[in-house]
Amino acid sequence: MMPTVSTIRLPKVGLLGLSATLVCIYLGLLWRIDDVAHLGMSLLFLVAAGSITWERRQQLQWRCDRIGLIAGGGLLLLTLAISGWLAGQGHPDHLPTGLRRQLFQSLLRLLPFLSTLALACLAAGWHHLRQFWREVAIMAALGIPSILASVTVDISPITARFSTLLLWYGGFQVVRQDLIIALPGGGVEVYAGCSGMESMTYLLGLSVICLIMFPIRGVKAWLTPLLAIALGFIINGIRVALMAVLAATNNTAAFDYWHEGDGSLLFGLFAVLTFGGLYMGLLTLDSSKPAASTQTDPLEFPWDPPPDA
Repeated sequence: MMPTVSTIRLPKVGLLGLSATLVCIYLGLLWRIDDVAHLGMSLLFLVAAGSITWERRQQLQWRCDRIGLIAGGGLLLLTLAISGWLAGQGHPDHLPTGLRRQLFQSLLRLLPFLSTLALACLAAGWHHLRQFWREVAIMAALGIPSILASVTVDISPITARFSTLLLWYGGFQVVRQDLIIALPGGGVEVYAGCSGMESMTYLLGLSVICLIMFPIRGVKAWLTPLLAIALGFIINGIRVALMAVLAATNNTAAFDYWHEGDGSLLFGLFAVLTFGGLYMGLLTLDSSKPAASTQTDPLEFPWDPPPDA
């Protein structure tokens, strides 16, 4: 008997090819606009989501129902339409400032979530969509926090105050006027792009990956996202303070290196490694305690349906 639309099984090879195509389109857009930082983080999130799916591939129900087919197809068309529009806009720095540039960045950050949701609908259908909640959550954590942050809050004044406080405690003669951090010889102005929000949202997303793949229990699990946000803010505040010192000494080469060159990526790498080390400490501390009888495996969840018989 031929399968009906309500129980159709799409070929896994086809789903894999579609996934690879969407990933290449997304990474190509990031490479085209030279967003190296987000490209690196995207690869990390994609590897995490892919490894979770691979580990559970034998337990997943690969059935697509009618609603899932319609929803997945619609989301796929929407993803391709957004990708085409983004490809036709050129570099975001060439776009007019304001709403259009913000729309470009927001849609680009939203693509992984839409793609993953579309693939999950096509792979498992609407009724079994919950078995891909981990992958969807990871891809949502990659872009949605930064989208929400960009339209809700600007923490530049807080960053300016914090960096000024660091310099003052460091013995520098520093004065702050609104967003300007002034030292004898020069200073910097803290714009929204230097506020640390990007670093905070990246580490927040990384905390989601850690909690899903290597879960910890109790209060530590709730404090981990707060730790990630605080760590991203503090490390960026140190970077802004360094920028102010370099600007005051008229060291243009060093300023450009740590502001827009590879030095800015090193701060991001340091933040990721620091959070990873702290989380490993929390994980070790958590595993040293007797495990509760109700503890679930990191790749199992009570919501997941049982595997096919």
